[in-house]
Amino acid sequence: GIGGIVQEWQLYVADWHIDLSAIQQRITLWYGTEDKMAPYHRGRYYKKHLPGATLLEIENEAHFSLIRTHLKEILLELRTTKKDK
Repeated sequence: GIGGIVQEWQLYVADWHIDLSAIQQRITLWYGTEDKMAPYHRGRYYKKHLPGATLLEIENEAHFSLIRTHLKEILLELRTTKKDK
């Protein structure tokens, strides 16, 4: 059935009651300008509310193409972030 999908979407739009401003960890947000599943304006919201966030808006990339095209950069960023701890 579609029960799992309905539950996921209910969680997706619900308020999670998380104080994003309390998260101090350095975070890099990767958003493609053509992503319909996680639109880049959501990244702008997180950038505004997460003190340690850096937002990368990648032109002409969508949800999966961004990862496929920029995997090496993403992994290098994760490796660098881990070393900064």
